[in-house]
Amino acid sequence: MAPKKNILLVIADDMGKSLGCYGDSTISTPNIDRLAAEGTLFDNAFASTASCSGSRSVIYTGLHTHQNGQYGLQHSNHHFLTFDHIETAPKLFQTFGYLTGIIGKIHVGPDNVYPWEVRRESPTRDVAWVAQEADSFFQLAKEDPRSFFLTVGFMDPHRDSTRGGFGNGDDSVSGPDATYDPAKITVPSFLNDIPEVRQEMAEYYRSVGRVDRGFGLIMDALIKAGLDNDTLVVLTSDNGPPFLNSKTTLYDAAWKLDFPFSTDLYASLSWEGIRNSQFPVKVGERSLEAYIRRPPEELYDMQQDPREVVNLADCPEYKELLLGYRKELEDWQRLTQDAWLVRDGVSLSEMQGHIDAGLKIPDRFDFDLATPGNKVL
Repeated sequence: MAPKKNILLVIADDMGKSLGCYGDSTISTPNIDRLAAEGTLFDNAFASTASCSGSRSVIYTGLHTHQNGQYGLQHSNHHFLTFDHIETAPKLFQTFGYLTGIIGKIHVGPDNVYPWEVRRESPTRDVAWVAQEADSFFQLAKEDPRSFFLTVGFMDPHRDSTRGGFGNGDDSVSGPDATYDPAKITVPSFLNDIPEVRQEMAEYYRSVGRVDRGFGLIMDALIKAGLDNDTLVVLTSDNGPPFLNSKTTLYDAAWKLDFPFSTDLYASLSWEGIRNSQFPVKVGERSLEAYIRRPPEELYDMQQDPREVVNLADCPEYKELLLGYRKELEDWQRLTQDAWLVRDGVSLSEMQGHIDAGLKIPDRFDFDLATPGNKVL
C-alpha cells in the first residue's frame, strides 16, 4: 500500500455544471453522478478564469493568472507561459515524493515549469484511448513505491476547431455515444431558445456524455488495479460551457465551478442563429446591445436576480455598496500586484513612477464616452 493517498485529478474542457448531479435532467451522466453521490459535491465553487489555459494554471499553481504569468492561452500564436519561478503541482508533488503524470489535454507551459514525469499529451476525443493510458499509468504506479498524482485532461466537450460542432463526427472516437433530441432539450435560461441553440445543446450533451463514459472507464481501471481505496478522485472543469453568456465572461454560467465573445463562439451555430435574425433578439434575457456594449461596472442582486440581468451599478441606493466593493477589489489587486489595476483607462502599475512624482489620476470610470465630464461616484 502506498504510504500516502494517491490523487487522480480529472479535468473536462468547458463542461461547467451540465451534469445530472447538478440537477440537469436532460443529460445522463451516471458515472460522474456516482462519484458525486459517494463523495462531496461542491455547489458554490468558481473558476478563477473562464478560459482554458488560465484556469488550468490556477488549478496547478493556486495563484491567479496575473500572479503566475499564464495571462492567456498557451498554444499557437497566443504563447502565454507560466513564469519560470512559479511552483506548480507536478513540481511540488515530486518534491514530496510522488510519481506524477498527465494524460490528454495539457494546455499550460513551459514544460520545465510543469515537469510531469509521465507525459502522454494528445488532443484526442477517444476516451477509450485516454482510459487505456490511465490503466497503463496505474500498472506503472503499482510497481513504484511512491504514491501517484495523475492528471487526466479530456478534450470534450470543447468545440471543434471549426467551431461548428463538438467532435461528434470524429472517426477516431471509439464506442457508442448517447444522442439527444433537440426538441426535448431544456435550454438554459442564459441562452436563447431557438432551433440553432437546441441543435448545439444536443451535440454538446452528447460530448459531455462522452466525458462521463471516459470517466467510467478510468474508474474501472483504477478499481481493477486495486488502487481505488487509496486514491482521492477529484473531477472538475476548467470553465463553463462554450456558449454566449458563459465561457470567457464573468457571468455565473461561465465561471461558477475584453472582447465580448470567445473566438470559440463566433462561428458557432447558436451565434449564427442570432446574427442572422431579422428581428430584435436577446442573449438569454439580456439585450444583444447590452451584451456587446458592456458597462464599466456591473452589480447584481444574486438572490433576486440570479440570471444577472438588472445591473444595479448606477442606482443611487447602491452607491455605498458599490464603492465598498470597488475598494475591496482595488485593495486585492494591489495586494496581488495585478498589472491590470486600472483607473480611468490608465494602468496604475505602468504609471507608478509618474504618480510618485505627483501625477493625479481620477477615480476609475471618471470618463463617460456618451457625456464627457466628471462622473466620479
